[in-house]
Amino acid sequence: HGKCHHLVVKDSRGALLGVFSALDVARALDSLPTELDVVRTGVRNTTAGMVMKSIASPPRCKPTDTLRYALAIFGVSGQNAVIVEDDEKVYGLLTPRCAIEALRRAYPPGSTVAEWPRERKRAQGDPCEVQEGLRKVLSTTPLSEAEHIMAEHALHHLLVYDGPQGQLVGVLSSLDIARGIVSINCQSPFVSLGWLQQIVGPAALAQVNEDEANDKVGLKRCSNLGVDDPKASESARRRQRTE
Repeated sequence: HGKCHHLVVKDSRGALLGVFSALDVARALDSLPTELDVVRTGVRNTTAGMVMKSIASPPRCKPTDTLRYALAIFGVSGQNAVIVEDDEKVYGLLTPRCAIEALRRAYPPGSTVAEWPRERKRAQGDPCEVQEGLRKVLSTTPLSEAEHIMAEHALHHLLVYDGPQGQLVGVLSSLDIARGIVSINCQSPFVSLGWLQQIVGPAALAQVNEDEANDKVGLKRCSNLGVDDPKASESARRRQRTE
């Protein structure tokens, strides 16, 4: 529920055991012992494009903006990733890790966002620099591959493109993967209609809603007669196949 990226884990006596993060979900999926366990989660048949945040969701900043301004966007937007772009192209992402790294290196907050990657390149073995080339996945990339990249390189966010040379279409976070897994394995039908719409399309979703209404009318009518409504039964079977 909500945008909780971390949970404090305690034992039955209230003693602190650790912190559980959304990235730990990706790590757990990546360390499943058998192929059957992986298949059961549904990550092989679910793509990054199904669970990502659309391109309209994440906030933006320009390469010419100051680092202070760009990092302040985190507090204003409530997001944990800021897309760096101008009219020509997308340069990458700023994340809270970048803010921590900038503070650690005492980087001048009045410097521009464009200068920050150049400064990082001067630092040998800077993990942020290594990660930038790994942040790109396709919208058709299975979640099993996306979570492997996150787990192996400790990345919370990936940029999602619609093709190898295509346009940026969204951002996939470790929290998006956690939400996606919950939606896939949800035991209550149609709890997430947005998820269903992405899977089967708006037309099928409209048919599901119509079937729901027909079932209610048919069952009410037939309950007085003590018989089953064949139309309602057929729509119920069709809905079950959709699920």
